[in-house]
Parts: sequence; C-alpha cells; structure tokens
Amino acid sequence: MRVEKDITVNAPIDRVYKMWTDFENFPTFMDNVDSVRKTGEDTYHWKAKIGPFEKEWDARVQGLVENRTVTWRSTSGAENAGAVNLSQRGNITNMHVVIEYDPTWFEAIGDAVTGTLERSVEEDLGRFKRLAEGRDPTLAGADDANPAMGQSGVSGRNPFYDKDRGDS
Repeated sequence: MRVEKDITVNAPIDRVYKMWTDFENFPTFMDNVDSVRKTGEDTYHWKAKIGPFEKEWDARVQGLVENRTVTWRSTSGAENAGAVNLSQRGNITNMHVVIEYDPTWFEAIGDAVTGTLERSVEEDLGRFKRLAEGRDPTLAGADDANPAMGQSGVSGRNPFYDKDRGDS
C-alpha cells in the first residue's frame, strides 16, 4: 500500500525538519505508534498497533538532507518505507509525504474496505501540523485558524513539543 499526502505547515522549515527528524517523539502525534527507540547512529526500533495487530520493526534512516528530505526503510519486521520532502515559502513549509507499507493479506482486505491507512496518515499529519505550529496536537479543529498564514505560530518555546518543555 502506498499513501501520498501534501500538507502545509504554518511554521519555518528548520523547525518542521527538526521536529520531523525527532523520531523518538513520533508517538506524540502518531496515534498508532507506541514507541520509537534509537538503536544506532541512524537506526530505530518501532512499536505500533495497527488495527488489532501489534507490530514491531527496525528501520534505518537512509537519507537526511537538512531542511529538504528525510527517507527511511525498515530493515526487519513490518515492511515499510517512506520519504518526506520539504519546501518553504517564507514561514510556511510544504510537506510531501510518501509512505509505503506491505500489509498482511488480512490488513490489505480490511484497508480496502475501510481506507484506514490513508485516514490514519491524514490524522497523524494533522496532529503533526498542530504540534509544529505550537498548538495542542490532540485538539482537532480548523487547521487554518490562528496563526495567520505566513506567521509562524511558534515563538520561542513550544509547550506541546517535548524538546521545548523544561521537563524532558
């Protein structure tokens, strides 16, 4: 299965890149991801629950181009790969996200009926957008509401991002 999504984040590209490459923080905005643990210089162990199934996999970050691209591929466990491409217009960051996932036949049938994977990716990206914009990622709402387009919602510390809070 392949999901491609575009999203506009009302935050500077360097902030979006920094937050997207903070893989251990993904459970903050990815609803199905339970944990991400760094296991090497560019490798991570992931645990997730996808529908009724618990999944684990190891992944390697294959490419990082600062403020431009992030690519990854699983090396064991649940097969998946993806890429995020970033571009900027002032304080606005455009993200193009591609995720490929090799489901079991049961997951593929379920997804064909429900469209769960695509909807899940959309919701996760919405939470990431709110987090990067300095808003509570758990509160869904009008994604284009404050701050005004082109004015970054993040000024100084972001209370919703672990790395900006004093308690981490």
